[in-house]
Amino acid sequence: MVRVFIRNGTCGAEDFFKCLGTESRTYVLQDCFERNSAMFCELRDELQDIMDESTLSRRLAELVSMGLLDKIRYANASSARAVYRMTQKAVDLNPIFEAMRDFHRKWGPEEDSCIINWIACTKKLLGSRWNARIIWLLFVLRAVRFNELKNSIEGVSFKMLTQQLRYLEGEDVVLRKDFHENPPHIEYSLTQKGDALYEIMLLIAKWNSQYGLTNGSMGTQNSVV
Repeated sequence: MVRVFIRNGTCGAEDFFKCLGTESRTYVLQDCFERNSAMFCELRDELQDIMDESTLSRRLAELVSMGLLDKIRYANASSARAVYRMTQKAVDLNPIFEAMRDFHRKWGPEEDSCIINWIACTKKLLGSRWNARIIWLLFVLRAVRFNELKNSIEGVSFKMLTQQLRYLEGEDVVLRKDFHENPPHIEYSLTQKGDALYEIMLLIAKWNSQYGLTNGSMGTQNSVV
């Protein structure tokens, strides 16, 4: 699993956050989570202070095309209506969001019940091109020198790895230990906060391995007469 991660360069974290997309998409998804299924008018009334009808329509279409919502059409002699319902692919996002909530409660700036802030709290640490790779490898290797870490991440430059390690150290995700030896001996490892991020990454990797982010799966559209 480690070799695959190093070769492919991702456990899915970067693509996962791209999949969540804009805040408006996440708001729609959150509202659907709370309802399990809802008509357009219900979502429109609930989210009218956040987005207009046109934006809501686009976000719903995106979630259907991603396979996170089913659009079910009901029709009778006098009218037709559509109901949006969570798919199993979307339901299985719940463990990831719950882990993000718990992470934010422990490591975030304050207690918060908003899913947008849970995601933002973890995205700033895992959503970049290199951070997820660094955290994954430090968990597996436990304590590692700079050059060993650099040689394990294909494509990362000396400057970029230095910047990202400093950023993660400043966020209390990575611990830098200087042994004060000559020649210099410095090792990097994860803090407790870093270990917690790794657990979120495992959930993302599991979800991604089951559903994929680029498999083009579509939500179903049924018609009941």
